[in-house]
Amino acid sequence: RMLGVKYHSVLMRTGRVLNEAVFFSGLGDPEVYPRNDSDTYVTGFPDPPCPVRETPGNVEVREEVCSRLVDTMKQGSSEMDQ
Repeated sequence: RMLGVKYHSVLMRTGRVLNEAVFFSGLGDPEVYPRNDSDTYVTGFPDPPCPVRETPGNVEVREEVCSRLVDTMKQGSSEMDQ
């Protein structure tokens, strides 16, 4: 039996290339990883640990969690624009 922690992630656009990763404590614990093409990979809002049952390619995406992540990032930074 294997336990895992599921995180959702989104790709957001910024008006410029950001140069530093940011790790928040609170607000869903988002992690922000800039890319060199003005895209920014954002992950956060972890689920509690649970047994891993999903297989690659069959992962449930919960749109409400993705929306919360986008909304949180827009509140935290004027640079974020999806």
